Amino acid sequence: MILNRSSVLSAAIVLGAFSLSACNLEDAATTVVTAVVAATAATPEEAIVVPTEPVTSLESIVGVYLITEDYGTDGIDEGYMVIDDAGNVTWYDDQSDTFDKGGNCYVVDDDYYNFVFLSENRFDTDLGTATITDNAGAGLIIEFDDSMESDITLGNRSNLLESYFNTLVCPAASENPSASDDGEKTPKQQEKEDKKDSQKEKKDSHENANDSDFQDKKESAKDKGGK
Repeated sequence: MILNRSSVLSAAIVLGAFSLSACNLEDAATTVVTAVVAATAATPEEAIVVPTEPVTSLESIVGVYLITEDYGTDGIDEGYMVIDDAGNVTWYDDQSDTFDKGGNCYVVDDDYYNFVFLSENRFDTDLGTATITDNAGAGLIIEFDDSMESDITLGNRSNLLESYFNTLVCPAASENPSASDDGEKTPKQQEKEDKKDSQKEKKDSHENANDSDFQDKKESAKDKGGK
């Protein structure tokens, strides 16, 4: 059989289209696999960084964030802050870091904040109104309007599942003393506890705590988030 020039050209076009389709299918499959893997990291070792984005809604801040504080010679305090899709905030404080010097477990505090989206990058919280901005893709900066309230810088957002922490919750404080022989807190550890207590007192006394509209929105968000 003799193939004329137009037949050869047609065949080349068909083969090229088939190859292109195959490549597209392969790329699509790779994208799907990558997305699935990115969404299901079960441990910190498997987790990858999920870049943050400009804050324009509650959805844009949802995620699991690394949070650290350097206490110099006293060590580095590490943990994770989780913001769920209802705006509930849970802090998982790693007790095995160089600051707490405790067991391989997390102290869980889900009574810190609740973010209710207002507009643009503005949120209502238990501690008053706050502005949340993207930190160049490497976390979030939370700035409270109240000048007396400490701003918060969250580190990298990861694809770590919150369920990872559920099996590593610390026992009662009396059963999980620090690494020191007598179980006494260091001055910096006590300072950390005092700061947390002070923050909770501010939250409880804040005018928003007595605002029925905010409480209704907060309870609704908790119901949606299953907290």
